[in-house]
Amino acid sequence: PAILDAATHAYAAIGDDGHSYLPVRYGWFRLFKKPRAQALRILLRTDPVCPDGVDISIDLLALEGDQPVFELRGLGLRRIADGAGGARPSLVHQLRWLRRSLIGQNAAEDRGILVAHCDPAYSAALAGLAPESCAVTFAADTQSAATSLRDGQVTDVCWFWSGSPGETKPSVSSLRAECERNYRDLVEFLAMLGREGFGRNQRLWLVTEQAQWLPGDERGPDRPSAAATLWGFGHSLLNEYPAYRSTMIDLPGGEPGLRHLFEELGARATSEFQVAYREGHRRVRRLLPLDRAASGRDGSFELAIKENGQFSDIKVI
Repeated sequence: PAILDAATHAYAAIGDDGHSYLPVRYGWFRLFKKPRAQALRILLRTDPVCPDGVDISIDLLALEGDQPVFELRGLGLRRIADGAGGARPSLVHQLRWLRRSLIGQNAAEDRGILVAHCDPAYSAALAGLAPESCAVTFAADTQSAATSLRDGQVTDVCWFWSGSPGETKPSVSSLRAECERNYRDLVEFLAMLGREGFGRNQRLWLVTEQAQWLPGDERGPDRPSAAATLWGFGHSLLNEYPAYRSTMIDLPGGEPGLRHLFEELGARATSEFQVAYREGHRRVRRLLPLDRAASGRDGSFELAIKENGQFSDIKVI
């Protein structure tokens, strides 16, 4: 099989008419000897009359010096239809924030919510905004969070990114320090969740504030935020620990943002894992193919290779 596969690569030498071909059949082949040389010489010829169902029929002979090694007869190739004129799947994608309403608000059963790594001011605001259906417990550190998980009926764990108070214009050193502080705490927290068997009908929420740049957001000296890196970490966490159902939620800040958090917590479980709120609107993040026809020409273009292995005849699609 290895000899057959290597030998059939040579038929690309005669496919010089601008079309692509796919092998669909062969008549017979014969192996004369095991090749010993570093390279073989290939002789090809096309049959003037092709069998039904193929566009090209090829005979192939591999030689080691003057000694025949392999012979292949009746290799039939069929031309692949050129789909350039039809709909082509886009290779270019873009991140989009789409508006999606929250379904099943206040439809879920009572929730037990554990809040961790949260600023004290936020903790007080959360306690005042919690609806009756949500029993909120606050953990001052990882050890107290572990105790709450063992003692209470916790359905949701909210871990908040902690910013740098008073930092109006972030620098490289301040961003590095903020990331190091938060990720050290988060890694310790995740290790605790693993020890406590977290994930049985439970959900982990990673909460940030204005960490994502949504349509309509204004530029500012405090952007980008170091908290934006949590979304990449959270996506990896979702894939590696699917039982946690790790959900990233980005809030606009202040009391309205905390109200949106409780809306998400009190709703029916959804399959959305990247959610953001701005000006009262709920958005979810999607990776969508770029519609070139709808977006218009922006100066970008796509190149195609006419012949595999040759870059001398590249054309614009």
